[in-house]
Amino acid sequence: MFVRYRITADLISLILDIGYLSPHKTLNQYVHVFANFQPNDGELWTDKEQEIPSERYFEAKIIKLNLDKLGSMRKLNGHAIMQANAVINREITCIGSQ
Repeated sequence: MFVRYRITADLISLILDIGYLSPHKTLNQYVHVFANFQPNDGELWTDKEQEIPSERYFEAKIIKLNLDKLGSMRKLNGHAIMQANAVINREITCIGSQ
């Protein structure tokens, strides 16, 4: 439950820090750094937005999702990973629809 709020707070903080000039690009870069997934939708919005700081800027501000480490400790099984993925997808969808 608290992870969901931290994800939202981190994203809002980044959008405010960048100055709300490129919210869609910021969201895309956040997802890319956090989950190692590059969103490819929303080009109608991102093409019209200003440039944002480099990926290194985001990497310094975002705690990355690292399921590999947890999986190697045998504390997560396939079902738990699917649940974690569902929570992340739900959060990204919620943020993206705002």
